[in-house]
Amino acid sequence: MGRLNNFLFVAMLCLLGMSTTVMGAVIFSDDFEDGIIGSQDWMVIGNTWNEHDGVLETTSANPELLSCVLTNRTSFSNFTATFNLKIITTGFDHDIRHLWFRATADDVNGLTDGYSVQFRLHSSGERQLQLYRGIYGQGPVRIAEVRPYPFVTDSWYSVKVQAAYDNIRVKVWLSTEAEPNEWDIDVVDSTYSSGRIGFGNYMQSIAQFDNLTIANLRPQLFGGTIVTWGRDNYGQGANPPSGYDFKEIDAGGFWNLALKCDGSLVAWGDNNRNQCTNLPDGNDYIAIATPGAAGLAIKSDNSLVVWGSNDSGQLVPPDTNDIKDITGGGNHCLALKLDSTLFAWGKDDEDDRCNPPDGNDYIAIAAGACHNVAIKSDGTLVAWGANDYNQCDVPEGNDFCKIACGSGSYHTVALRTDGTLEAWGRNDSNQCNVPLGDDFVDIGCGAYHSFAIKENGTTEAWGNNDWGQRDVPSIPAGFKFIKIDGGSCHSIGLIGKDPTEVIIDFIIDSVEDGTLKPVKPGKPGEGQLNALISMLWTAHDLIDAELIEEACRQLSAALAKTDGLGPPAPDFVTGPAAEELAEMIQELMAELGCE
Repeated sequence: MGRLNNFLFVAMLCLLGMSTTVMGAVIFSDDFEDGIIGSQDWMVIGNTWNEHDGVLETTSANPELLSCVLTNRTSFSNFTATFNLKIITTGFDHDIRHLWFRATADDVNGLTDGYSVQFRLHSSGERQLQLYRGIYGQGPVRIAEVRPYPFVTDSWYSVKVQAAYDNIRVKVWLSTEAEPNEWDIDVVDSTYSSGRIGFGNYMQSIAQFDNLTIANLRPQLFGGTIVTWGRDNYGQGANPPSGYDFKEIDAGGFWNLALKCDGSLVAWGDNNRNQCTNLPDGNDYIAIATPGAAGLAIKSDNSLVVWGSNDSGQLVPPDTNDIKDITGGGNHCLALKLDSTLFAWGKDDEDDRCNPPDGNDYIAIAAGACHNVAIKSDGTLVAWGANDYNQCDVPEGNDFCKIACGSGSYHTVALRTDGTLEAWGRNDSNQCNVPLGDDFVDIGCGAYHSFAIKENGTTEAWGNNDWGQRDVPSIPAGFKFIKIDGGSCHSIGLIGKDPTEVIIDFIIDSVEDGTLKPVKPGKPGEGQLNALISMLWTAHDLIDAELIEEACRQLSAALAKTDGLGPPAPDFVTGPAAEELAEMIQELMAELGCE
């Protein structure tokens, strides 16, 4: 993407406030009314299955160790599956009902390998909801904590399982009650990516399954998932919150704060000032910062919310509701107002770090341990505060577009509009020895280490690496780094996909699962499908080149082939996913500001 815009879509990440995946077209369903055994849609392992009053039922007639009924289709990948479950009786102490997904099966030896949601209601009275991976009976691995669940016999439960890339979620509720908002299980695991879906039963219990519906997950265009690495003494460098619906991240010294696409907050790591547990309620936050052990968040009305440590007055900001941006230093805070003026508060000492310069032409801010830096509208830099490491001796030039300081750092990294980097200040760990190149689009800082993101979404890291904070982890294919930040000895990144590529992948996946197909048969239809994908790739390249008006024309042409409106631009594709495809193109056009 263009350097000035720093990934245009990232700047507008989640502007629509939606989650990363939404329910898409139904790709499989069965109400078990017309005979499952022998159906071309299913394969059966074991003979303990029948249909009874329009439901799929297990029977204890033959006490096999494990029996399964699985879809013949083997390509379920990212989906939401819903069904109903009733546990009739229990037999032995290890009776378990399963939902298998992303599974492979051996119908000769009766072995199934994949993920299994297990509904345990033992004769001993134990009642649990669990998630495993592997072959049942051959050392499967539990990948979620044991979740006690008050299952009772002869009651219908509704179950929803969502598999979105490596994020797996499960919720269960009484069918007579409303669906809860929270997931009972929410974990990340990437062992299996695709496979069958079906039901399993272990030992001699009797259970009924009904109304299975599987829908593809229509990917949302804007949003990312979080990765962390480095020191983990407080949980800050591992096990970040799961999900693909984050739009902002910020690393404190030993903790992290994230902003979700729905405007809510998540925090984890060191909680010595309750900064991770006393998060403010609400889902109308638009920006975040982490000065020391305090948290800051701007609300949609441009007011400020603060929590956590108040050792240096960080929780006593000016009473105002005209804040546009915030940043945090070691124990002080800096804000950019809507009128482009600055104000600061918190620990000041004798270095005047909380006395920003006058003027109303500031466009970006950053705060280190004891100093601050701002970019003016003419592209020049201004710095103030402590200067014991020359961190306030800014480089010359009027082409700066981004600046970054870690909240405990004594150095600054800056990005010029030509894609090159500058750094200055403390350099005892080589944190100011920037890499060469003119293809950088974003930057980040830890206390003694630094980062830059390149145009292709890869990263460069330099500086201290005592705790592996520079060892950027591998990320899934198709994902790119869109934001990166550092704490004292750990690092955090936000990864996501290019929105145009998301749309193209959606077309390919939908054609594969049968929910999207060309209007014309044979080679003419294949030509139309290829032409539609070509339009989107052209738009992708034009956006990269910041030729937005031309990109809008390409997207408009693609929309005309998917919107179902017919002449004068007849559609190229049809099917349940066509409407979703048109909606995704419209969302992208709205983000770009297309007429």
